[in-house]
Amino acid sequence: PAYWDTQHWFLFVVVVSFIGTIFFSLYYLCLAEPLNKLQVNWLMVEFWFTAIATFGYFTAFIAMLADFSGAEDEEYQYWIDANIAAGVFGLFNDVVYGAGAYLIYVDWKANPTGATAPPPAV
Repeated sequence: PAYWDTQHWFLFVVVVSFIGTIFFSLYYLCLAEPLNKLQVNWLMVEFWFTAIATFGYFTAFIAMLADFSGAEDEEYQYWIDANIAAGVFGLFNDVVYGAGAYLIYVDWKANPTGATAPPPAV
């Protein structure tokens, strides 16, 4: 359970990023055709979501590690260690989301309109 503000922020970032990632996974798996009728540049939306998630994870893992890395308590050390581990995994997620944001940015700049490629001529 989250007792401190840094834990609340960390869990908020994790849950929002997870829900957004599920949405974009479902978009690519089965929702691309119906959602492309909305005339939204989904590649740009995905880039900005990933960039914001990267920043959110950066602030969240820094907050967790700054808050718990120096803490020691004989009785609750396992809980403190679990929060430090959460901060470290937040660092890993931040790196992955950052790499994903870069790759999406490269794809976005290669195709700024976000239009799908036409089917190959036979």
